Amino acid sequence: MHASSLENMQKAYERYVKTSIIGNKTNINVIDIGGANVNGSYADIFSSPLFNYQAVDIYPGDAVDIVLEDPYVLPFADNEIDIIISGQAFEHVEFFWKLFSELSRVVKEDGLIILIAPSSGPIHKYPVDCYRFYPDAYAALAKNSGINLVDVWMDNRGPWKDLVGIFSKRNDIKKYNKEISIDTGVEIALNRYETLTQPAFIDHDNILPEVEKTQGVYSYIETLKKLHETINPQLYIEIGVRNGNSLVLSNCKTIGIDPMPAEGIILKDNQDLFKVTSDDFFEFYAKDILNNKRLDLAFIDGMHLFEFVLRDFINIEKYSKPTSVIVIDDIYPSHYKQANRKRISRVWTGDVWKIKACLEKYRPDLNIISLDTSPTGLLIITGLKPNNTILEQRYNPIVREFNETELTSNDNPIILREEVFHPDNELLWKALGNVKTIGQHNKQIEQLKSKEEVRPDISVVVVCYNMSRELPRTLFTLQAGYQEGIKQEQVEIIVVDNGSSQSVMIPEDMTNVTLVKVPSPNVSPAKAINIGIEKARANMIGVMIDGARMASPGIIKYVLQASKLSTRPIVSTLAFHLGHVVQMKSVEYGYNQEMEDKLLDSVSWKKNGYELFNISVLAGSSANGWFKPIAETNALFMTKTMWEELGGYDESFKTKGGGLVNLDTYVRAQALPSSDFFVLLGEGTFHQVHGGIATNQKREDASWKVFHDEYINIRGKDFKISERIPMYLGSFNKFVTDTQL
Repeated sequence: MHASSLENMQKAYERYVKTSIIGNKTNINVIDIGGANVNGSYADIFSSPLFNYQAVDIYPGDAVDIVLEDPYVLPFADNEIDIIISGQAFEHVEFFWKLFSELSRVVKEDGLIILIAPSSGPIHKYPVDCYRFYPDAYAALAKNSGINLVDVWMDNRGPWKDLVGIFSKRNDIKKYNKEISIDTGVEIALNRYETLTQPAFIDHDNILPEVEKTQGVYSYIETLKKLHETINPQLYIEIGVRNGNSLVLSNCKTIGIDPMPAEGIILKDNQDLFKVTSDDFFEFYAKDILNNKRLDLAFIDGMHLFEFVLRDFINIEKYSKPTSVIVIDDIYPSHYKQANRKRISRVWTGDVWKIKACLEKYRPDLNIISLDTSPTGLLIITGLKPNNTILEQRYNPIVREFNETELTSNDNPIILREEVFHPDNELLWKALGNVKTIGQHNKQIEQLKSKEEVRPDISVVVVCYNMSRELPRTLFTLQAGYQEGIKQEQVEIIVVDNGSSQSVMIPEDMTNVTLVKVPSPNVSPAKAINIGIEKARANMIGVMIDGARMASPGIIKYVLQASKLSTRPIVSTLAFHLGHVVQMKSVEYGYNQEMEDKLLDSVSWKKNGYELFNISVLAGSSANGWFKPIAETNALFMTKTMWEELGGYDESFKTKGGGLVNLDTYVRAQALPSSDFFVLLGEGTFHQVHGGIATNQKREDASWKVFHDEYINIRGKDFKISERIPMYLGSFNKFVTDTQL
């Protein structure tokens, strides 16, 4: 017997048995087809003295009352039985329609048949496993047997996805209507299932004060108040309103859910209270009430049993968004007896504490933080994914797994509140304040949980000088979404401004970009680059000496691949100029920024950066193509250790634009011992025209002769490119032109 099957039979009991069968009747006959007690029984639901419950099966077994000689012949007279139930049996019946006809024969004219069978799930022979059922199958059964199908519903919780059918010979039994409450006039005591799932406190005289103790730095109400102030939600949902102490904190559109709230609770104009169970709210009301709206903040403080809070989380996440926050109360009992599924103390968390371990195991994609609040702790969950169905698909095995776990002593991490965070943790509130900026938020949560700085996988140093037009494009091409297979938090971009007279504007959504201004800047970018390298936090660091160069979409991905292939990688790309002629020549013929803007608008480079190859040519430094040595690269990546070995860029190069400092660095990098040298195929950087010293201008103080003389003065020899043969990583794409090959 799995959890959802019991839950669905209880739902059928509440909606149809209580309203349609129980009246002035006593000794109501109930037979359970396939009723052997296997990890539970429906006998707990039909446990009232009103019912005469008998389990029927084809084999003797635990709690089996009647063993059938013929599985298709029931030892009862026509119209003898008030209620026939069957769950997880019909998939094992070879000729199920014959058995159903027999059920229809023996059920009374005013009786009920409640049938539960799987619509999904793995093969489980007992001794055979023949069928899975869909709603039309139940309609066909009813039609074949001349009986009415009153109601049918499919439960999406896996792996079985129960199909539930309510059948009767009567024509006056109506499908359950949430708006109509039928009072039979008969009070019926809680059945055993309800007693287990709706525990009431039993006042034991021998309960010790230590069993009733609580812990926590701050009240959960104070923390919830701060959450509202920090997140500023537009839609708030609360399950378990009780006296309204937490509901009153909300000043936005609010939905409260509680079947039995305190009398006299006062609601604000912005608040609606649904006096139903949370299961019923999400079954009957959520779709219409929320109407595709997505919540910003939710607080789960309902039933204190694991499966209830699990269902609440599953249902709420469906109406969430990546920036939503879900808070769960009662995750930290202060005594193991408070954590019992059967309530034996006034302070009682039940086994809600299991939800943290469950989410950590089955949803490692979530950000899960527990707070040391009183009286029973809070769990804060972000990084929600409304389309994730793992918990729903695995609901039954998860419930079975965690129902086998209990607390038996106070010497455990739950009671001791290990790995709990102080409610005043500055990084937590900084992260929650950034919850709408997913990458930054996730990075801060990781940092909080690890209690140490979370480093990016790669840092890119970009030097800029008066590039207000060009820099935003360059930065765009380094972001996740443009760069293939990369998450924003993996990449740190350090923009080093080398004394611009123009303002340097970093787009607000680029939360992984840091702007650094060079103190006492000079005409060479060498100092600026070294400042950026020093501030870089990743192990793998790339340098783009010219911030006007856009990148192709695979650079970051392949650099990270190279870093996994080698402990000492040197990774570089070829260089291209936007336009159909290298810019040293094209600017002489009038090529300018306005023309380039139109050129860029002619291709969909933001959607597919490889289209930049269609509007570019090889730069002079890469003029010999992909398989010949190149003079320099504008995207040079090495480990931090290797940059330190190299001594960064040599600040002895002081001519405008750094002279040959970039060429010098590339040659020296290739000479590093025990290194692996990579050139990326089908990737590159694309220079935007911006009046650059070496590329877009002719000036006497920035000529090759000036640059080369400085190089000879520093190195004592003529400049010569490295002839080192690289390894190639990547692949060509259809946008690389024949001339570029």
